[in-house]
Amino acid sequence: TNSEVIKRGFNEIEFGDADVEFIITSDDVKHLNKMISLVNAESIKISVADKKVKFTLFSKKTSNTFEEVYDAENTSGAEFDINITKDTFAMLPADNYRISAKEEGIVRLSMIREDDSVVSIYIAEENG
Repeated sequence: TNSEVIKRGFNEIEFGDADVEFIITSDDVKHLNKMISLVNAESIKISVADKKVKFTLFSKKTSNTFEEVYDAENTSGAEFDINITKDTFAMLPADNYRISAKEEGIVRLSMIREDDSVVSIYIAEENG
């Protein structure tokens, strides 16, 4: 993880160009949260390859997993995995999001809004 990105203060994150971007809808968010609960997932692995983004929900305590694949809108061609805790998705309001990710392990969720306001959530890859 790029520690320089993490050290910056509120509203000072310099994300730069994403290695992948894709959209999830409010229904996708609801479905992911339902599946997080059903498989008792602790973590989400985001895998990027071949213009696809695969979310794998998993639990380290059980062998339960769930996979969902999304089409990438923009991609640098890089193939990578990012592991994040399920907590961010569990707290997300059901809405439409443009998700941008960088190979270094940073994810930005930007709410797609009709007004001019910008709501973005940044997540760093979890360690361990």
